[in-house]
Amino acid sequence: MSLISRIFEKLFARKTATPGHVPSGDGLPVVPTSWEQQQQQSLKDFELSKGSWVADKIKTHNGLAFSWESGNDEAFVTFANSTKDDEDMFFPLEEYVVSKLEIPDAGEFSMTGQGTLYIEGDFVKAKYSSVMKVLTDFNEETQTEVYGEEYKDSDDRKLFKFK
Repeated sequence: MSLISRIFEKLFARKTATPGHVPSGDGLPVVPTSWEQQQQQSLKDFELSKGSWVADKIKTHNGLAFSWESGNDEAFVTFANSTKDDEDMFFPLEEYVVSKLEIPDAGEFSMTGQGTLYIEGDFVKAKYSSVMKVLTDFNEETQTEVYGEEYKDSDDRKLFKFK
């Protein structure tokens, strides 16, 4: 993002809502942007239309292991149990996981992660961990990226309730 774009974004950015976040400051309610509303609706639609399928797959395989790679404007999630036959069902699940776990893709970094979808009670949950490395330079002699600090993250998160 250019310097000018960042300045305009800071000057004119709308405050946006984050699920479970209470805004500080003036105390006025935060209004989600239309993109955020569309994103939340897309997640709900997935949960309603494919939630039972996801729960059945988790039960059949005693959990669904997944991994991801992201950074430099891309994010790829892979499920170990995915086959060509059910590719049309796993692809939306991959997109759902990227969105629901807020796996970043924009920026100069490299992130790898792994996790498992599992059932606890009547909830589908995700337990995962990740490592992100920040790109600091590019070695022109060896044509390789040079990474600096490394950040680790993990969580065990409820995704949706099914029945």
